[in-house]
Amino acid sequence: VDAGASIVDVNMGCPARKVTAGSCGAALMREPLLAAQIVAALRAALPFSVPVTVKHRSGWDEKSQNAADFAHRMVDAGAALVTVHGRTRAQGFSGAVELRPIAEVRAALPRDVPVVGNGDVRSVEDFLRMKGQTGCDAVMIGRACRGNPWRFRDVLAAEQGSPIPDPPDAAERRA
Repeated sequence: VDAGASIVDVNMGCPARKVTAGSCGAALMREPLLAAQIVAALRAALPFSVPVTVKHRSGWDEKSQNAADFAHRMVDAGAALVTVHGRTRAQGFSGAVELRPIAEVRAALPRDVPVVGNGDVRSVEDFLRMKGQTGCDAVMIGRACRGNPWRFRDVLAAEQGSPIPDPPDAAERRA
């Protein structure tokens, strides 16, 4: 906050083994009480004007998908927004994202708590499908925008009901 942070986002979704070897990243999906304590401690330490947000996965593995309960605990502990990546920690970044856990989180939380969907949004169609099938309030685009930052303008146009702009020409790509 002293350095100018206007938000504190806790990444409880990182699947990397070196991160999850301790009680960090997606490993917190297996320790929701500890995760809630972390959020509560942050909320207590920060000015109320600085929101605490949490990004997490659908669960640790296929047998322990707990996204809705986990998100509810984070909000009860003081999180102002949750982002849900629709894969388990075991999936890493492979396999197809599941939209069901994102929809379950949206249904479990009060409407005044924004839910952001994340995972496999590589096109305008993916963006529209995620919003339509989950009811999420926003969509996070990550790796899919590398090399194509114009994806954001295309998604914005779709969100506003405007035509999708033409692809950038070579000069715009170079610039």
